[in-house]
Amino acid sequence: MKHMLLKCILGAYSLLLCTACSSKQSDFFPYHNDGTPKPKVAIVPMYTNPVHAPKWNMANDVTFQVRNRLMREGQLFVPTQNSIMAMSKDMAADQLFSPKEIDIYNSFRPMQYVVVMELMDFQVVPYQRGAIKPIYPASVSSDEAKVARINVRFQVVDLRHDEPQLLRSELIENAVSKALQLYGTEEFSSSEMGIIEARLARDIVRKIEKICCKNLK
Repeated sequence: MKHMLLKCILGAYSLLLCTACSSKQSDFFPYHNDGTPKPKVAIVPMYTNPVHAPKWNMANDVTFQVRNRLMREGQLFVPTQNSIMAMSKDMAADQLFSPKEIDIYNSFRPMQYVVVMELMDFQVVPYQRGAIKPIYPASVSSDEAKVARINVRFQVVDLRHDEPQLLRSELIENAVSKALQLYGTEEFSSSEMGIIEARLARDIVRKIEKICCKNLK
């Protein structure tokens, strides 16, 4: 009797796991619910400019968050990072951002879009009222107020045609103003790093979805 009960419990638990896994996998499925294929977007791992880099591996963290946010949204299909790393192996940021080297993007086929990012600048600077958005929280005194100023070079290339076409090339300027007075000290916690990364990843994802989904019409 106990043996049968144990089997029933294990069976129910297995069914629950399968359901959860199925739900999770469906979020990353390359087709919409109506059977139409999602646009295939290659997210090249973010490069980092070594001159002004943060004290942690922000590029890897933001790449991870961008990929996960896109997959959760379910509008675009994002292949595995390993497959994209294999395609972009030995490619330098200057090559991918150079208009003269645009043919290099043919290496990413059969992807339909390629997103390239480079962390150009990360600095924690004193907050200047009226000069930096968002507005700094009033709970922090002006003497202690600091912001993370982040610049990311951002580019999207369209591979749906015979020749690669540049859709967007811009510098994303991002400012995060919360809880940065402790930056550079031991008290600077992972939660504050997360605020910086989540804000940047959210803004990048919005741009990617707007560009790639708009160009389907």
